[in-house]
Formats: sequence, C-alpha cells, structure tokens
Amino acid sequence: MACPASPWTLLRRKRYVFYCILFAALFVLTPLFYDVGLLRRKSILAKHKARKQQDVLNITGSLRGLLREQHFTSSSLRHVTVKPWNRTSITTSVPKKDTPLHGTLAQSRSDIAIGQRQVKKLGVVILALMRSGSSFVSELLNNNRDFFYLFEPMWTLKHNGKYFFRPKGSEVVADLKGTRVNRFDREYNSFYERAKLQMLNGLFHCNFTGMGPYYASYLRGAFIGRNASRTVRDACRTARFKIRAGNRTDCPILLRNIPRFLTELCATHKHVAVKAIRVDKVDELLPLVEDPSLDLKIVHLIRDPRAIVASRLALSHPAAVRNPLGLQELLIRTLEADEICGWMERNVQYRDNLPQQLRGRYALVRYEDVAADPSTMAEKIYNFLGIPLPDEVTDWIEKNTKGHHHIFSKYQTNRNSQATLDTWRHKLVFSSVSKVQSRCHNIMTELGYRLVYNASELTNMTNILVEEPSPEIANLII
Repeated sequence: MACPASPWTLLRRKRYVFYCILFAALFVLTPLFYDVGLLRRKSILAKHKARKQQDVLNITGSLRGLLREQHFTSSSLRHVTVKPWNRTSITTSVPKKDTPLHGTLAQSRSDIAIGQRQVKKLGVVILALMRSGSSFVSELLNNNRDFFYLFEPMWTLKHNGKYFFRPKGSEVVADLKGTRVNRFDREYNSFYERAKLQMLNGLFHCNFTGMGPYYASYLRGAFIGRNASRTVRDACRTARFKIRAGNRTDCPILLRNIPRFLTELCATHKHVAVKAIRVDKVDELLPLVEDPSLDLKIVHLIRDPRAIVASRLALSHPAAVRNPLGLQELLIRTLEADEICGWMERNVQYRDNLPQQLRGRYALVRYEDVAADPSTMAEKIYNFLGIPLPDEVTDWIEKNTKGHHHIFSKYQTNRNSQATLDTWRHKLVFSSVSKVQSRCHNIMTELGYRLVYNASELTNMTNILVEEPSPEIANLII
C-alpha cells in the first residue's frame, strides 16, 4: 500500500498547477493587452492632433466662416449634377482666387490645345479596397512621366471636411427610436457622397478651384499621399529649393496658392490618374464616364479577401500575427470580412451585362495576376488604356519586383511581388481563414479563388489557390 503524500507535497503540486495556469493565461492575454494599450494610445494621439488642428483653425476663423458661407449655404450643392465643361483655354481655367467647391468648376476643361486640334485628357481611376495591392498597381502609372497621379485624394475630403462644414441646425436631435443622433453627421455624410464626385470631376479637368483648404493637409500634413505621388513630390521639392527651405519636409505652398499650384501642375501632363479606395460602387463614376469632355477609364482591382484580411490584421494588430493563439479569432469577428466581400459583390454586378457606356472603359484586374507576372500585366493595362508602355515603367518593374528587398514600411511598394503573393497563408490560422470563407465563398469562387478545407491545404504551398474565374467574370478581366 502506497504511503499518502504529505501535505507539503500536495501543496507543492497545487502551487505547480497554479503557476502553469498563470503562465498560460499570461501567454494568451499579453498580446491582447498590448493591442488594447496600443489602440488607447492611438486614440489619445488622435484626440491630441484633433485639438491641435482645431486650435490652428480657430486662428483662421475668418477663413472658416467664409468657406462655410460659400460652400454650404447655397442650395446648388444639394442637387449635384456633372455637366460637360466649357471648352475654354486651359490658361484661363487657372483660378485667380480660392473659390468654392461647387461654384466655378465648369470654367475649366480637360483638353490640351495642340495646334488647331484638341485632344481630351485620359483620366484613369484605380478602384480598389484598402490593402488590396492598389499602391503597387498605381505605381505602374505613377512612374509614367505623362501622368499626373494623386494618391487617395478623397482622404483629405473624408478626414478634414468636417472642419469646413457646419450647416445651420446641426444640434443633437432625437430620432424616432429615442436615441440621440447628431444631425451634423447625417448632413455631412450626405455632403461627402456628393462632394466625392465633384472632387474627381475637378481633378480630371485639372481644376482645383475652391479646394485649397482640403488639399492643404494633403500637401503639408503627415499623410503619405504627397510623397506617394511622384509629380507632387518633385514639385514640392522644387518649391522648397526656390524659397531656400531645404530643411522643411512639407510642401511650402501657401493656402491661397494651392489651387493654382495643383491646376498648373496638372495641366502640364497628358493624362490624369487617381487611386480611389473610398468609392463604394462603380455606379458612382457613371456620370464622369458619360461626360463627353472626359476620356475616363476604370481599372477595377480585386484581391483574395483572405489576403486583404491578413494584410489589414498585420497593419492594425501585429501581435495577432506574431502570436495567433486565440487572438486572431477574436479580432476576425470584428474585421471587415462583410465589408470586403459585400464591396466585391456590389462591384462585379456587370458580369451579366456590361452597360454600353462602360464598354471599352471598364476592366477587372486581379492583383494575383499582376504579382505573378508584372511585366505582362503592365502591357495589358496600358493596352486597355490605349497608350504605349514607356521604358521608364518597364525599368521600374525590373528594379522593384525582382530580387530581395528589405521591408521598411507596410506601405512599401518595392517588394518581390511573387514572394508576397502567398504570405497571407503564413499569417492566418485555419480557423480565421474559415471565418472569411464562410462569408465570401460565393464571390471567391466566381473570381477564381479556391477554398481550403483544412490547415494542411492552407500551408501546403504547392496547392495553388488561384485558378480560372467563372466565364462571366473572365469576360471582364484583362
């Protein structure tokens, strides 16, 4: 008969079990606490920046009052329509004064006079979601010196518009359900949807009249858009050199001169391109496509939803990628799987019948095809746009998509494109992938993204997950 364990031995065993449970709990919860603390610090920093920006705007109170009166007291913005622009000289379209967004946009045009002949500017919209490879695809146009390219210009409208928009009656009111709703937010959201179209309209016609306050943060703030556009970056560098402000890192253009600066810069280029991740539906761009004074083409970029989720997760919650135990599943529930796949489903509506006005002006591009063979896809994209592929773009592809590149930033575009194609398969655990697939399986199958059904299929790199799309989708893909 075995001797019973002494009380001291039992105590040591209980203590051992307690420490095991404690260490396991710390192992699981530490990344979560890290992300919570990171989000709290970001929130505090955002509030500090907002207060700082508000102080600056209070100093320029007269400007804000003027902008509110000019922009939003008129009823013309409530019924926005895009009309063909007058065929006046491009030099007369350069604004003399910072005038409102909706006031004199129709005074400019997008044509360039060549002798007695007039040629429309080519306008290109790269329509995509955040973290879908749009920055890489945009570089195929950004590195073409004939293009005036802007990186997410609507960012400034979304993030700074509220400072210049304050209609009357913006007090907090109660809705029918009894909850408190800010009328300002509702009216501003309505304004934002209409103003997006007008901002693009002015951009493609090389007219930035009335947009000085919005583009001020784009040119002088911390937003990466200024440096992402080769044309704007070089022009700002030249401006710093002329005023001997070499130690400045922003763009030293005065607020009142920003519309003229951008208008003249745009007018010196043959084509205009925009990366837009804040357009909800292709239909929103139809008025611009139908504008006879524009030659607009849409490059609709899509990517495997699982890769988009992995990229966003790595950007906002890096600890969930380093230590996925339990944390990924918690975050995936709140990530944008519904938004990602809902956006894709809404925007492949033309698989059955492409409208007449979009034929020859709309093309679907899979990021995986571009990453697998950048040179061939660049030629196809330029053939769709109807312009030759320049040597400078070919050289950029050779230098920036092959070999090994050290990743210094999550927004970096010079990477080994083939190597990054399947990196998401190492970032997501199978349970996270399964959650995305459960919401997106229909659209993924149509677009040619194969589903995986266990962890071994996910991590087996010989198992190719990109195949031919459905015949209806294949007709739209270049």
